[in-house]
Amino acid sequence: MEKPPFPRVSRTSRALIHWLVIQSTVLMLALLGTTGGLTPARAEVITDTFAGASDPGWLHYTPLDVFGTQYSFGVSNGVYSLSVGPSTIAAVAPALIAAGRIGVDWQDFDVRIEFSGWDVGASTNTAIHLIARQNGDTNTPPYGPFNGYALTVQPSTTPELAATSGAQARLVINTREGSTLTPIATAQLRDLNPTNWYELRFTGIGTMLSGRVTAVADPGTPLAEVRGSDPSYDSGFFSIGVLDQAGRSGIRNNGAHAQFRNLRASNRPAATDLQSPPPAITYSLIERFPKPNDIGWTHFNPFASFGVFNGFSVTTNGLYFLTAAPSPIPKNLPATVASLRREVDWSDFQTSVDFTAWDVAAKTNGYILSIARTRTNNDNTLDFYGLRVVPSGNPDIPGTAPFPFLIIDRWDHGVRTRTNSQASLQAITFLDPNQRYRMVFTGQSDLLTGRLYHLADTNTPIAETSLVDSTLHRGFVGLMAVDRFALNNAGNYGVRVAFANFAATGTPVSLAITKDGVLQWPAIFSGFTLQQTTRPTNVWTNVAATVRISGTNFVVSPGSSPPFQFYRLIMP
Repeated sequence: MEKPPFPRVSRTSRALIHWLVIQSTVLMLALLGTTGGLTPARAEVITDTFAGASDPGWLHYTPLDVFGTQYSFGVSNGVYSLSVGPSTIAAVAPALIAAGRIGVDWQDFDVRIEFSGWDVGASTNTAIHLIARQNGDTNTPPYGPFNGYALTVQPSTTPELAATSGAQARLVINTREGSTLTPIATAQLRDLNPTNWYELRFTGIGTMLSGRVTAVADPGTPLAEVRGSDPSYDSGFFSIGVLDQAGRSGIRNNGAHAQFRNLRASNRPAATDLQSPPPAITYSLIERFPKPNDIGWTHFNPFASFGVFNGFSVTTNGLYFLTAAPSPIPKNLPATVASLRREVDWSDFQTSVDFTAWDVAAKTNGYILSIARTRTNNDNTLDFYGLRVVPSGNPDIPGTAPFPFLIIDRWDHGVRTRTNSQASLQAITFLDPNQRYRMVFTGQSDLLTGRLYHLADTNTPIAETSLVDSTLHRGFVGLMAVDRFALNNAGNYGVRVAFANFAATGTPVSLAITKDGVLQWPAIFSGFTLQQTTRPTNVWTNVAATVRISGTNFVVSPGSSPPFQFYRLIMP
């Protein structure tokens, strides 16, 4: 069943923790409301380098102060330190501390701040929060209830939290309404180093929300990005804070600490601020489907032994239709159709494909997937990572998400086994099968990233998410569709979708060199050309030496060469 990655707070606990736990990711600030409706905001920019000896303009939020919990707000040498000791009422609320920027009531927003020095390990697992469009009563303590959007980074993996909130480092956008947390988008990331500085950035334009984490030393490469859509909150203030994640989960109670610097916030972000640019890729495998067949694609027919075969057809306007009839064994395997490019064996990769014209009749509701690092098992099932689009919510499938979403999964033997990265499209009731959309799936080591675009605007994604998983190291790529009803034991209707403009690139293999100067690479990588240059920035030329087969490898003896000769494999 498809479920949000985080559970909602139980109804029975709401009254008790109404003015405590609801602030665990929502922080206290002054509310400057407008009357008679919202008015266009004037351009505002707020910066703070914390150059002084105190923190003017920030309002301290210490909800556990009345219970004796210790806290501190310190400014020194351009660094703003937030610290909170162990919670004195750990059974009711975890340790948390926050600082709010008073005097704003923004609709659109772009807030960024650098963070470092959080507590990690078995003693404490600090979560760091950046809140926007926050609203609630801030006139008198204990304040709230607070509503708004929370961008939260859990920067470190903590195995002790695996049974509760999860061990994986992650980035999450949530809505908060009273004590209810509703995830909009979740992305995983590799563990961050608390001795380094990172930037946390939260942007909202209308209903579109975007968050990302980057290293200050490499601002052009996001470590995680999340994007989703939600119409719940129109405007509000913003704040920063820390929470004892282990204390919140009832595992430990040791407080939390983190350092901040270089705040920059504005209420006039540009549309380009919602995301970092997609990576620039020179594709090595391109398929526009101009021909009347799909030569080069391997058909996946999992029900051939039952006499049931999938459909694979190319239309004159460049659409590649994949269709599957209802499954003959829906309790074991839903209707599944896939078309594969088996000639590649890639580790790092990027695939891009357009899709349209999926079947929405007869209650059909399919999963549309771009798959990578795929391998075939002895039982003819597939293991792979998949970027999955669910184009519409469906109330006929009990327990599933009521809205379209984008998600990255790992599938083992054709079954979803790793599903904890999700980006919701909550403001969009459905994607239109008469329109075209593009899905871009990227893998770099154990970090997998997915983006969904409307084809009319391939610069601004509708949704994006990421997953960290190191199970599958390499494999081939392909396209797939799965009957969502049968997969969720809610029916058996088959599936149909059209793809177009498939393009992919990857890191196929690293060249090896023997002690006598012979270059070699696995013979599975046929069709590649060996090139050389004296400097990587110079022109590359083809190696004239003959490529031979030796055992399972291609081998080349390039002969004498000047010092510092470089070699590479390319697909012409």
